[in-house]
Amino acid sequence: MNITIKNRIFTFTVNPVVNGIVPDNKLRCGNPVYEPGEGVINVSRVIKELGGTSLCMYISGGPKGIHLQEQLTDLQIDQQIIPISGWVRENHAVADTKNNAQYRFGMPGPLVKKTEWQRTLIQLDAVIEEDDFLVASGSMVAEMVLAFSKNKSIKEMGIYGVACGTAATMKEGSQLCKKNDVDELKIPK
Repeated sequence: MNITIKNRIFTFTVNPVVNGIVPDNKLRCGNPVYEPGEGVINVSRVIKELGGTSLCMYISGGPKGIHLQEQLTDLQIDQQIIPISGWVRENHAVADTKNNAQYRFGMPGPLVKKTEWQRTLIQLDAVIEEDDFLVASGSMVAEMVLAFSKNKSIKEMGIYGVACGTAATMKEGSQLCKKNDVDELKIPK
């Protein structure tokens, strides 16, 4: 039975990561394994694995950004990259096989410049239509639910959600977004 899906699915990641997994102890390490990951990039990977399609949108820069793009290309995942001057972060998961333990190191993401997040909002606004689905993760999701409860359209929820995620990336480290920062983010006319 063939099922035709009318609605398109978009995934959008504000702070993508290349996960480095080292399968040994700290003194004698095996070859690292790199996987594209974090939030909704993994959603696009699962959609692809299950035979579906999505447009995987994410901000990206630096050598790790190129590596991430190559990995997703190898997996035949459709992408729309929003270039930034900062570098995609790289997280590490270290497996201690002797003690059956895993240690995860989550690195901070890049700071996103005003012109970069504005370009992000413009690109999202240009591709997402009323009947499409936007899957997003991070601090932006709670704000999307808030926007929905105020009778906003899916497009308005997505834009507000991206503003929330972007506001979080404008701070050093992994600080949450602040409402006043989110409210100041506007789509340029």
